[in-house]
Amino acid sequence: MTRRTNDTGEVDEKPSSGAEQQGSNDSTGSRDTSRRDFLKAGAAVGAGTFAVGLGQQATATTATNPSNLDLYLLFGQSNMEGQGPIEAQDRETHPRIHVLADKTCPNLEREYGEWYLAEPPLNRCYGKLGPGDYFAKSMIEELPDDRAIGLVPAAVSGADIALFEKEAPIGRNDRDIPSQFDGGYEWMVDLAETAQQVGTLKGILFHQGETNTNDQQWADQVQGIVEDLRADLGIGNVPFLAGEMLYDSAGGCCGSHNTEVNELPDVIDNAHVVSAEGLSGQDYAHFTSEAYRELGRRYAAEMLEHLDVSGGTDDGSGGNSGDDSGGNDGDGSGSDTGDSGDDSGSDTGDDSGDDAGSDSGGSSEYPTWDSTAVYRTGDRVVHDGRVWEAQWYTLDQEPHEEDYYVWQPVEDESAGDSGGDTGTDDGSGSDSGNSTNGESGGDSGGDTGGESGGDTGNLNAEMDPSTTAASVGERVTFRVTDTSGSSNWLTSLAFDFGDGTTATGWWAAHSFDSPGTYTVTLTATDNGGASTTHEVTITVS
Repeated sequence: MTRRTNDTGEVDEKPSSGAEQQGSNDSTGSRDTSRRDFLKAGAAVGAGTFAVGLGQQATATTATNPSNLDLYLLFGQSNMEGQGPIEAQDRETHPRIHVLADKTCPNLEREYGEWYLAEPPLNRCYGKLGPGDYFAKSMIEELPDDRAIGLVPAAVSGADIALFEKEAPIGRNDRDIPSQFDGGYEWMVDLAETAQQVGTLKGILFHQGETNTNDQQWADQVQGIVEDLRADLGIGNVPFLAGEMLYDSAGGCCGSHNTEVNELPDVIDNAHVVSAEGLSGQDYAHFTSEAYRELGRRYAAEMLEHLDVSGGTDDGSGGNSGDDSGGNDGDGSGSDTGDSGDDSGSDTGDDSGDDAGSDSGGSSEYPTWDSTAVYRTGDRVVHDGRVWEAQWYTLDQEPHEEDYYVWQPVEDESAGDSGGDTGTDDGSGSDSGNSTNGESGGDSGGDTGGESGGDTGNLNAEMDPSTTAASVGERVTFRVTDTSGSSNWLTSLAFDFGDGTTATGWWAAHSFDSPGTYTVTLTATDNGGASTTHEVTITVS
């Protein structure tokens, strides 16, 4: 493909208000009829406020000349472009996070194909806050200091998935992309090739589907686009992450399309789904600003599950591979060394593990929550006199009680409890103790030989259903927790729902069509090729 490096000067028009905006506020009775027109128009409730504060956006633009970038391609429609109002906290930039301008935007003083310090809007000229911002801010915490992140946005509000197909079957489709390109695919590849001059493409983030809700061909179209991108850009099977639509329970228009989204890992190698469970909407298609921040963190957590960003091998040999959730330099003081099961920052009891239940934590309690620390799934902290457990990757989110929130209280633990050895006489228990400097980087291996045992019975992963007693047709969700140990990582997660249907990934949703008792099986395979199964029984009436 011939690369074209200059935008012809076409710029985004400011979003209009008035009649075009009113189309998004149809009555409930015409909701199904108006939804697709609303989405294709790329309008959002409150579109007339897009121009507010643009003077501040323009003056904050900083051109950069980066190198050695970890690149991430971001494409899709309005929820990837970003529709959340930009707040003061979102203006905080990081010197090692850059964005490639996808348009020439005089209001932002950005030129197409040039690099800038990443600050919202990442996409286009009059975008808002999207998931890309906090994806990058979460990922940068895991990178060595000599590496940086380059975001390559290519999202278009209201875009049909066909806009991104290689042969441009619908042409430009009246979407506002640089005029030298015949379709979205050519534009997206041009941006990616430009970015590859100063970095390596590590993964693809995708959020699209509202315009194609319940289109049975959609998954096949996405598969074709991903295969073409991987081939044309020479990037191999880099992780491909697809985000779910706003749930119906949050007032979303298109939650039913999540069935198609969750089919993508079945047809695309190394594809994974990012859950939107519990996220709020500002209208019936778009997330709130806080939801975009959380969605970005979830994209990062999922990417980190499938990508080694350390530059070394993830073998539990020290450094930060022991998941030191203290968020410090990764000095390994709380890490699992992987050879003897000992934590260099804690007393693991005697080597045979026969001290079942004795105090091996090296500290009288879990560490106090720290707003600057990075926490991962299963990490525990003390806050406001209670013990809390992280449900997924998090940074600077204060523990409090809320459904579907990243922190959940541990009801059977008090703040004064020690991180005891829960192992049995055979040494299969895991040490959840803390390091001597108060960090939570405990040894998740067994007392003998660094095994990945513990009260999970040596499982690689466990699933947690939203209910074990459901009605016919009721949606049951399954969240997966990694219990493989700090010297291992998971390469495959496969669900069998016991009724002839299956799914893959870190999260799944399923409804049963007939009453009965179903055994749901999760098969988890780690990097060493070892597989374990975890079963739960769901009774459907």
